Amino acid sequence: MDDSYNSGGTDKSKMSLFPQHLVTRGSRFLCCLLLAHLLSTVPRPVAASVHASPGQSAEPLTPGQTIQKEIGGREIHTYVLTLTAKQYARVLVKQQGIDVVVTILDLDGTRARVDRPNGSRGREAVSFIAKQDGSYRLEVRTLERTAPRERYEISVDELREATPRDESRIAAEQAVTEGEILRARKTAVSLPQAREKFDQSASLWRALDEPYEVAVALYGRCLTHRLLGNNEQAITDCTESLNAMRALGDSYGEAAARTGRAWSYIYLGETGEALTDFTASIAARRRIGDRQGETLDLLGTGWVYSLRGDYEKAIDYFQQSIKTLDELGDPRGKPIRLAALGEVHRRMNRPAQAAEYLTQSLQLSRAAGNDRGGEAETLTNLGWCRYALGQLTEAQDYFVEALPMRREIGDRTGQAITLLGLAHVERAQGNLHNAQTHVEAALTIIEHLRAQVASQPLRLSFFALAQDYYEFYVDLLMHMRRLDPARGGAAAALEVSERARARSLLDLLQESDVDVRQGVPAELLERERALRSKLNAAANYQRQLLGEPYSAAQAAAAAKDVDDLTIALGETEAQIRQSSPRYAALTQPQTLSARSIQRELADDDTLLLEYALGKERSYVWAVSPTAITAYELPARREVETAAVRVRELLTARDLTVLGETPAQKRARIAQADTQYHEAASGLSRVLLAPVAAQLGTKRIVIVAPGALQLIPFGALPLENGAPLIVNHEVAVLPSASTLAMLRRDPTRRTSQTLLVTIIADPVFSRDDERFDEISVKSAQVTKTSLRAGGTAVLPEGGSRYDQASAVSADDQRYRALPRLFRTRWEAEQIAALAPPGTALQALDFTANRETVTGTAVGNSGIIHFATHAIINDAHPELSGIALSMFDRNGRPQDGFLRAHDIFNLNLSADLIVLSACRTGLGKDFKGEGLVGLVRGFMYAGAPRVVGSLWSTDDKATAELMVRFYRKMLKERLRPAAALRAAQVEMWREKRWHSPYFWAGFTLQGDWR
Repeated sequence: MDDSYNSGGTDKSKMSLFPQHLVTRGSRFLCCLLLAHLLSTVPRPVAASVHASPGQSAEPLTPGQTIQKEIGGREIHTYVLTLTAKQYARVLVKQQGIDVVVTILDLDGTRARVDRPNGSRGREAVSFIAKQDGSYRLEVRTLERTAPRERYEISVDELREATPRDESRIAAEQAVTEGEILRARKTAVSLPQAREKFDQSASLWRALDEPYEVAVALYGRCLTHRLLGNNEQAITDCTESLNAMRALGDSYGEAAARTGRAWSYIYLGETGEALTDFTASIAARRRIGDRQGETLDLLGTGWVYSLRGDYEKAIDYFQQSIKTLDELGDPRGKPIRLAALGEVHRRMNRPAQAAEYLTQSLQLSRAAGNDRGGEAETLTNLGWCRYALGQLTEAQDYFVEALPMRREIGDRTGQAITLLGLAHVERAQGNLHNAQTHVEAALTIIEHLRAQVASQPLRLSFFALAQDYYEFYVDLLMHMRRLDPARGGAAAALEVSERARARSLLDLLQESDVDVRQGVPAELLERERALRSKLNAAANYQRQLLGEPYSAAQAAAAAKDVDDLTIALGETEAQIRQSSPRYAALTQPQTLSARSIQRELADDDTLLLEYALGKERSYVWAVSPTAITAYELPARREVETAAVRVRELLTARDLTVLGETPAQKRARIAQADTQYHEAASGLSRVLLAPVAAQLGTKRIVIVAPGALQLIPFGALPLENGAPLIVNHEVAVLPSASTLAMLRRDPTRRTSQTLLVTIIADPVFSRDDERFDEISVKSAQVTKTSLRAGGTAVLPEGGSRYDQASAVSADDQRYRALPRLFRTRWEAEQIAALAPPGTALQALDFTANRETVTGTAVGNSGIIHFATHAIINDAHPELSGIALSMFDRNGRPQDGFLRAHDIFNLNLSADLIVLSACRTGLGKDFKGEGLVGLVRGFMYAGAPRVVGSLWSTDDKATAELMVRFYRKMLKERLRPAAALRAAQVEMWREKRWHSPYFWAGFTLQGDWR
């Protein structure tokens, strides 16, 4: 549908947001070129030296007749249509591999031109009302002067008396044509105007009930949004266009819309969704013989693999795309594909080869003279190549030449990557203040673009791609500090580090203070409700399917349903935000200044340790209310390798080795325990030794990225061999700035009517023995006044899944959840510690969604879940907590409280305890951290959550939980202090001495 897809020309501006400025960085960034395709189309000038085919005269058009012809660049085919006054004519041109423009000339010489954003295989229809009797001339010409010869068909589709609706039809055609002309100019002024024209056209076509034309107008608006950097809105428009084309049975239109959506997904870092769309589009184009369109999908697929680091496969797809163009005899798309090859070679640390490809691309692009965006992108990439080769002057020249081009066409992301390139060059030349100016300007653009994305999942992905900007700036500021210690710099670098962390969580926490659904159209809210219900049903069906014999096709279809509904729900939620007056009134939450972070720490007994990992060096800031100091650490690879090793040794007991005997397992675990101390001591020397002098006996608050999020800092041994937690309370935060948001509005917790609610021992199977005991009071929700008496004694027996556990969505155990017998004992022990009448136990059938979403649970001070957790790494929003899946009459019911359900809870709780395995984990987004259940409960109102980092031992979990609650409810310790005391007690006992048994649970959030 978009001419750029067929010509291969692009405006590479969007790729520019995601640099890989050093080929060796290995980070996932969109090549400047890639984005080129997404963002634009080739400029669309009509050739100046166009002429009619030799010997051709005007050919009459007759109703009922279809004329088939070939046309190439620089040709004009002329037709004559005889009309009477006030007669309406509609001429239809079906493009069969070439993009044409249709113009009709009035008798007074007035021209009416029609060109839709439908590429080389859509249809062009021009409507006309004759002012007087006479012969009217139509001209058909190619959009581009270098277009190879291809076929088209022309016919008179309608010829009748004009009606008032025909005026609207003509206005709609004119609007879409003007939109295309404005879009092709690709300037900061023309693009908003183009968007308005496509809006106008879509509205007119809707009124005329012309779904194909609506889909084309939406597609044009999609391309315009992409040029403006509004990729989320582009995805929405492309999806609507795709659905309409599918309903119409238009395979070409559907494939083109998929391609358009795929490119926007790439810009936002959603490579999985992009690959799905590209693959489907390639299959469709091959079925219909659209080889031109296929070349673009091959190019896009190559970019997906490049972003994933599979460079050889990327090169293969790029070369396939070039080969197909050569076979078609179409040289127009070659510059962008050569540039793509150049960028991949640059990523492979082959800057010299990359420069060769990019230079060829630049020469071809300049010869064509019609792609300023592509030229600017190639100049930028050449700048990065010269920088990698140490040719700083040449690199600077390329960046300086590219920047005004970027500004001229309004390419904000292209400006950001070019400014970042200039910052790198200036730093290498020793001009540090100039470098700072450039990177600040780049980050201003990045943060503005991020704010325009309403969808939280897409915002996460987009921001992950921009992390290199922040990493460079932090390192620059610390470098300036090393050169001039007197000027400080540690605080400024800390503030930049905060700007790079958990920004989406900050947005969510601010949003949770308002009802963004108030004032939103009812149909949008109903669509959200229906999609949420369908998604829950699809996820349930998928789980049930995997519990029975199934085919690969069934599993794939179920997974696709979940994927499609997840995307649709995300898009609808984004539309709700965009249409919400309250959401529009929200200002973007600001990250805390260094001084504000110090104020939040509040007392001299708290020390914040914030870590930032980098390719060449990492840093840690030690922040107290009175001082900020910073220390240099090893590079990211070294730190994360050590952290992963420590985690592997810590969780050796969880590993199942095929064919391993009990004796062999005991020997392996003993060896891991021995190796753990050495590995953990080494990691501690890296992470804690630099700040050892400041630790004292202070509370330690950890902000850590990447693999460090998987490590229990409290278990790391200090120089005396004792774990950190022995003398230090430990809490974890996604970022220091989230602390202020978590502490806001304490009045919401004044409505607490219960001290603690325990959700435990749900019913997962129809074979459960409790169906025969419906009358027993354990199936009731009851307040208990049991008092603690003596030391808790655990029941014996049972497997590791008798205690709360986490099950991966792709795990066999996802299919049949076993009953958790010990959670009942755990619930009873905790309830017995509470004062009379203050504890609510929801057991058996009443451990269900209705109970959890009710007011009693919502008004509890502590909410304790002792059940299975379902961790879905592919779709974090479908992670959740397993509740009763049957009612007391044996009827199946939705038994999962998913992350997106948790977001809709309204809790007064001070504390959430997730007594299940891996509940503290989630999908790790670079720059954002772990996205999972903890985030959902914080959004719902809880300022602190206790969750686990691995699949803990059954008995150890129950033992720890009872001790933890005794410390809170009997000894009146704060949650963070109570957790520490319980863990230290277990560490001191031989049976539980290994950190595996006690260190997995961490407190995330406010420690007060």
